[in-house]
Amino acid sequence: KTANNNKDFAKKKVKVGRKLEKANETVTTFKAKRLSIAKQSVASDRGGQEVNSRGLTLRELLVQTTHYAPAMRREALAGLKDFFGLHPHQLPVHAGALFEKVSHFVTEQDPQARKEFRSLMTMVLGCDEPACLTPFLPLYLVHVSGGLSHIHESIRLAAMSLLDDLIPTHPSTAAAA
Repeated sequence: KTANNNKDFAKKKVKVGRKLEKANETVTTFKAKRLSIAKQSVASDRGGQEVNSRGLTLRELLVQTTHYAPAMRREALAGLKDFFGLHPHQLPVHAGALFEKVSHFVTEQDPQARKEFRSLMTMVLGCDEPACLTPFLPLYLVHVSGGLSHIHESIRLAAMSLLDDLIPTHPSTAAAA
């Protein structure tokens, strides 16, 4: 009677070449099957927003301009140039956000980022509707003025070239500053 009632405590026979499982060991192995759901990619679900050629929205590109890595900031500037090249009608709408986020690049330490910034600003300042930029140019000119008095000569020269790009397109704003 006692042998049948105590199956939990019965000694298991060990076979040659086999490992004996411990009685109190928890089995942690499991099997999983792959589940694929179509159209769940974050990159493809943009909700009808306009994107650049790399699939990034304007908001994502503006966030990347404050990234800690210089290479990422350069890519963000190139992405902004690409975005406004593909969607020029968006520039008057988002000019304020653009100038607020990228004007600090006048004094950027990375020379390649400053070069990319100048390329972006040349495109922005040459837009079809220059009147839409007028309210935001004083902020831009403050950063350019700060760049003109910077301690590094390369930044001073870059600020001078940005001022040279501004004068032909917005002479009255440049003269007022």
